[in-house]
Amino acid sequence: MTIDADKHLAFAQGGALWSDFNQATVEHGFAGVSGTADHTGIGGLITGGGYGFLTGQYGLTIDNLVEVTMVVADGRIVKASETENSDLVWGVRGATISFRKLILGCGSSFGVVYEFVVRIYPHRGTCFGGFMVLTPDKIPDVVAAFNNFWDKVQPDSSCHVVVSAMPPENQVRQFIAFSDYT
Repeated sequence: MTIDADKHLAFAQGGALWSDFNQATVEHGFAGVSGTADHTGIGGLITGGGYGFLTGQYGLTIDNLVEVTMVVADGRIVKASETENSDLVWGVRGATISFRKLILGCGSSFGVVYEFVVRIYPHRGTCFGGFMVLTPDKIPDVVAAFNNFWDKVQPDSSCHVVVSAMPPENQVRQFIAFSDYT
């Protein structure tokens, strides 16, 4: 990982994990759209679209991809960005866009990406994340708490709430905790 704080860019090798990315960016006062689990590989999340805690503010992980350096099928090493080999970078960026089984783009099928250049953003504080499991009777209190929260937040704040039903009894239940930016 290399950080260019002046240009707000992170340079990540293809084998890096998001924990590497998060550690490097936070040390420089930045954060990026890095997914919800930091043990995920950078290459897989980026070429797969990538949804993270900062998606509401900055888009998907793939939206923050600035450039790739990759080995293509004929063995050449090429850079791809909006201004250089733009068709290739848009092919990589179009990885998982689908609508009724129509897949656009090919993601990682164009070659082997060994460097990703990702846009990063000044980070003003801590990003909290985790799961809470509550019974349905708590929904009014949760709604009231979020209404209170939204009355007091800064304009650039972001929050994601997911509501889902529990699986039927006697089925495996797994809840994964994820790391925060500190």
